[in-house]
Amino acid sequence: MMGEKSSLIVQGSRFVVVGLVQMAIDFAVFAAGLKLGLDIGYANAAGRISGAISGYLINGSWTFRSGSARMIGGMSLGRYLLAWVILTLVGTWAINALSLLGMNPLGAKIVIEAMLAIASFAVMRAWVYAGLRTSG
Repeated sequence: MMGEKSSLIVQGSRFVVVGLVQMAIDFAVFAAGLKLGLDIGYANAAGRISGAISGYLINGSWTFRSGSARMIGGMSLGRYLLAWVILTLVGTWAINALSLLGMNPLGAKIVIEAMLAIASFAVMRAWVYAGLRTSG
């Protein structure tokens, strides 16, 4: 079993990799939605849903796994969905607020998603995938 600090570094590094993939998917769908004339809220929700599916599966089977144990389904899925809904509502509100203050919605999304990533890692590690530690 890895020490707590090593586990945190490994999981944090993996979370960043998965997060970059999620962000690319999310941002592409968000930008496409805006281009197609969707409201910021709908475009953001569509982007976040697309990124969330890949994030849940990859984080549960790679980032927060323990040996061969993968945390997909059951309790982790319910917790993931609740955390995701809360983070999505907060993010959508913040992006809308910044855009109403004159910030470009795409720039606002980048700023807000970067801040949400830190909160998301803490929630995923401490609650969604609680008890799992990476061993390889």
